[in-house]
Amino acid sequence: MKILWITTFRSFGISKKNDAVQKKFFNGLSKLNSNITLSVTIFNEKNVKKNITSNKIKTVFFKNKNKLLHNSKYSQSICMQNAVTLLDETFDFVIWSTADITIPKNFVNKINSFKEKNILMTAFPIYFADSKNNVSSYSSNWGLDLFVLKINSKKKILKFKKIINQCPNYGWGCYEHFFSSISDALNIRYINICKNLIIKKYTNDRKAFNEIRENEITSWKINQNYLIKFLKRNNLNKLYATGSMYYLIYKFFNLTELNFRSVIIYIKIILRIPFSIINLFSNKYKSS
Repeated sequence: MKILWITTFRSFGISKKNDAVQKKFFNGLSKLNSNITLSVTIFNEKNVKKNITSNKIKTVFFKNKNKLLHNSKYSQSICMQNAVTLLDETFDFVIWSTADITIPKNFVNKINSFKEKNILMTAFPIYFADSKNNVSSYSSNWGLDLFVLKINSKKKILKFKKIINQCPNYGWGCYEHFFSSISDALNIRYINICKNLIIKKYTNDRKAFNEIRENEITSWKINQNYLIKFLKRNNLNKLYATGSMYYLIYKFFNLTELNFRSVIIYIKIILRIPFSIINLFSNKYKSS
């Protein structure tokens, strides 16, 4: 099985905690029984190349030379644009993920169990590890940190490459919403494959990298505007940008992947809906 895996790494040597998390992710990839090409775009991150090496994984590094807008430090859209230059019909899967998750040994068998020629998969909910690395089995953490795309025709590959260039994304936020919309853009099924996949998401050392929540909110709104323009251009539902995670959950919900854990978490999410609606109207009232 041939996989094109796309990610970015934070600088190494700044936070021992973050270094350990990223190495755990990379070691997990190395243990997968697959032919993996790892596409890594480096912006101004330090010590990435010397820490990301393996005889089992072909790693292609891109050094970003494009201007980063909005005072951003990185760009997911630029990462994807670089990666798709490697993409051809020989790849079975295209995977985008963050580098702060763990990849279980059964991952390849899981994604390969879905026999459709064209499909988009994600895993929700994953297991959330807090700042002390305590893992919560029933956390309703909102993150979508992994997308698995299987496209088996030259026509869809070309369309995918075209789509990637239509939606800029700078800094933090909204890329999972864009990636979710790819399913409708390519007219393929979008499903959740969380059952029997223990993927852990680790809390990043935000202080070490001077990450401020207010900046992330600003960045998310900028990326949301880019996404809205993309959705309008391609006649896709605006709710991918404005419907929050509730709409994405509705789109990828997969009854066959339910287990006791996911049912509990979905119930917790449903119970949040009234409060989310109240907050939405409250914020609109305050801004008016």
